[in-house]
Amino acid sequence: MLPDGDTEEKLTIEELHNSKTLEPCLDFPVDEDLLAIVKEDKSIEQLVYVAAFTKFLLHRVCLTYVEVNNESYAFDMFEALNTTGQPLTAIETFVPKVIEHIGKQRKDGESEENLNFSLATLNSITERFENIIKSTEKNAKTKALILAFVRAYHGKVKVTSLRNQRDAMLKSYESCSFDKKDDYLKYLAISAEFLFEHWQTEEPDVKNLVSAKERNTSNVCLRYLVDIKHDIVQSLLIQFILQDKKYENTGTEFSSFEQVLKAVTAFSVLWRAMSGGADGIDGVYKKIHERGIDGYNAFQLKAGALDSEHFNVDALKTFFKKELVDKIDRKGSSKESSFEKWIDICSKQPMLTKPKSIKLLVLFAFNNLELKSTGFEQVNKHQTQYITPSMWDIVSRKDRIKKVYSGTKEASRKWNDSEISEPEVHNKLGNIIVDARNSISLNTQNSWYDLKQHMLEALNNESIKEIETILRNESELSESVRNNVSILMLEKKYNEITWADNWNKTAIDERTEVLLKNAWTNLTKWLD
Repeated sequence: MLPDGDTEEKLTIEELHNSKTLEPCLDFPVDEDLLAIVKEDKSIEQLVYVAAFTKFLLHRVCLTYVEVNNESYAFDMFEALNTTGQPLTAIETFVPKVIEHIGKQRKDGESEENLNFSLATLNSITERFENIIKSTEKNAKTKALILAFVRAYHGKVKVTSLRNQRDAMLKSYESCSFDKKDDYLKYLAISAEFLFEHWQTEEPDVKNLVSAKERNTSNVCLRYLVDIKHDIVQSLLIQFILQDKKYENTGTEFSSFEQVLKAVTAFSVLWRAMSGGADGIDGVYKKIHERGIDGYNAFQLKAGALDSEHFNVDALKTFFKKELVDKIDRKGSSKESSFEKWIDICSKQPMLTKPKSIKLLVLFAFNNLELKSTGFEQVNKHQTQYITPSMWDIVSRKDRIKKVYSGTKEASRKWNDSEISEPEVHNKLGNIIVDARNSISLNTQNSWYDLKQHMLEALNNESIKEIETILRNESELSESVRNNVSILMLEKKYNEITWADNWNKTAIDERTEVLLKNAWTNLTKWLD
């Protein structure tokens, strides 16, 4: 079969008849007499083909034997002679090793069924790269796969150069015992499937890796991790995907992948809220894969079975909580409990200077929180559920996360508040407003009165009163309806701002504490 799907035509003896290009390497001509004999006896035709091919090999093919003292140098030589003109990726240099292993299995009497399965598994990996035209994209995706898989399998990986990638791939495969190489290939194929089908798609999607009930929440987690380029967690997620597949828990309520995905997400949001950046979080995952956690060996596929004695979800959550507490303590708050320290640390952060990095923190701060006449309360209603793909899409749009007090020179003249005009005040989380329709402009924010009137007008929308009724039929809602309801839910949050007679430092500080406490309550549930 040709790449475009057409069937390649077989060579015929007529095409060799009187061919001038064959004369230099054939001892005999394919003339009229030979053509007549071939037509009478088809076996002669095959002899002509064999003779032509043999003469071509002997007279027109040059073989060069190169011996080096390091295998990576051999690949460098191969690259220089590679007729494609493109450097071979680590996957392309890995394939011959797998073929060699399959050949040894055949000699040892392995069944053809198992051998064909191994070849099909190998093809499922290589085919993902065949349709990638741009070499930069192919190299980037190859590097991503090696980083994720080799760390998951071997615990440690260095891929700063193409040679590093090859060495990482080949050495991890070669260090694998003969009877484990089939598992290695299977694990690699599942890793490639996760990256290509779930992580690297235009809209990241867990699909059938979790139960239908948890798909929306899990998709928000996955999209958050992809959005912040938290690639180092891929190795851990892959390990628990493999565990689920082994014990047939994929897509069920017993999925360990789902629990780990949520735990990783909660840990990341809580950790990053304290500084606004990664702040050394990758070191936590390197510790998990290279050294292990208390009472458990390093999380490496090569080191043991996929059972919970080696890859334990509860132990992992406990480890995350310990690392989080240690990080909180290092921040130096004077408060007593970890909860109070975290609130204290985060309440001083200028979070609104980095709106992209706080998107999920905002949704967790809003989630299950409702303002009543007696104050803020945690309630579990349809209209208070903010961890949804629709919400994530809205807060991810440009200019949706804004400030109640904008901090501009024009606003400072009319708000006339020396404290609120200080960046360390108006950049706190409590000054946030999510403008779902992008209808709030600097003109609207010229004064507290102008902005409050705008929000009160939005709150007068009769549809806001129907949110709970609409969401009771959630399974029947179209995407457009979900989006519109999400906008109404975000606008309903305006009442958490309009209750204030004056928007000042006190109001911002109080709301900052409320939002952070609610976010902590929601996030830490995923670590318990």
